[in-house]
Amino acid sequence: MANKIRDYTKLAADICAAVGKDNILSATHCATRLRLVLRETPSDEVTKQISEMPAVIKVMESGGQYQVVIGTHAKDVYEALAQLLDLDNSTAAAPEPDSTASRHARRSWCSAVTNASCRRVFRADSLRRLSSSPITESFSSNGSTW
Repeated sequence: MANKIRDYTKLAADICAAVGKDNILSATHCATRLRLVLRETPSDEVTKQISEMPAVIKVMESGGQYQVVIGTHAKDVYEALAQLLDLDNSTAAAPEPDSTASRHARRSWCSAVTNASCRRVFRADSLRRLSSSPITESFSSNGSTW
């Protein structure tokens, strides 16, 4: 299991140095992960080096992002990294239009939109089935409305 760490600035600096400051196109975080969009994927050696850093639980690549699983302190590490990279919270550095990272980001976005659309279709279908159920019909026959 990962060691506890309180020096988020050092961890952010170590991650930044390992992947290369110029290699980081943008950074963000979720509840447990530091999410980086990189120009080039780091070597297995660099990934192993990062995964052995204190407080790092796991390192993976998913959805065009290089994800460093840190746990609930991911936001603290992100804030330290944002200061190192001069990122402002409202706008991160945008990936180059024709870069691999940009294609991965578009693919992730399309996947998210598609999944959201599927959920909406499923909900609409569920509502149609519910509206034709005997319980709903008896409720409507009383003159009551939803």
